[in-house]
Amino acid sequence: MPEAWGDWYNFPEDSVPIMTYSKMAHLIKGRGNSFGLGMLKHIVLDECHNLKIYQSFSKPEDNVLIVLENWLKNVMLRTDIKITALSATPKKIYVMFKEPYVNNILSETERKSLRTLKNKYEKKFASMSNMLSNLPVGRGVIYTSHIHKMKEYSDLIRKLDNKKNVEMIWSRNNDNHVMDNRQWEIWDSILRKSAIPDETRQKQGLQSMKERGEWDKYGRPAVMDFKRFSEEYSKVKDGTEKPFDLMRRLDMKKATFYQYAKRYNAEYATTKPPTATE
Repeated sequence: MPEAWGDWYNFPEDSVPIMTYSKMAHLIKGRGNSFGLGMLKHIVLDECHNLKIYQSFSKPEDNVLIVLENWLKNVMLRTDIKITALSATPKKIYVMFKEPYVNNILSETERKSLRTLKNKYEKKFASMSNMLSNLPVGRGVIYTSHIHKMKEYSDLIRKLDNKKNVEMIWSRNNDNHVMDNRQWEIWDSILRKSAIPDETRQKQGLQSMKERGEWDKYGRPAVMDFKRFSEEYSKVKDGTEKPFDLMRRLDMKKATFYQYAKRYNAEYATTKPPTATE
């Protein structure tokens, strides 16, 4: 770390120093509330709600971030320094910086406009079921924290209205939940065109692929040809090779290996599988 980080006044006049909240607080603590005044022109606070969150990690008497908070309040009352605070949860900032520090952020006219928009468009629901039953007509997107939530909400939507078409997509690298061809089509369309594919045109395109004999090109490339896997997996079934040894020899991930094994057991439950000698 350059020595300049330990001495603010070593920075060139046109420089843009970047530091953590804690580093900034320690600099202020060492130089007092006049630190940087007359030199700074613009301060950018990224994820500024964390300033309040981090304060809860230390005792008040040892908390340097309280020093930074008080310094910012001093700066907010000046007209020669601009502050840009970035946050997805600005309410936490209003709790920290009350009047007179934030009373000039919005004019009364702007506040009335925001209240009007909020009353017109904001809705509150008692449950997820209540919200999903009031989904607007047309296409929409629901983001969830996990795949099992996707499936839960999809089942709920279909139960509420079986005419609604529900699709789910997730990471293409998820080997525990491999997407099917339809999901890959949607994933690819969103990535390349920033749009959900039209279902009618998609069906026409798939039919054309079949007619051209290009159906094997559709969807995610297979990790391994299933016939070859079946021939190799038959060694596990007859006891000549252990599953883990085969998995390692074929260089397959555990989840992918057992998905192939599951398909093998389903397809050859009543018929004879191919062997490496056939």
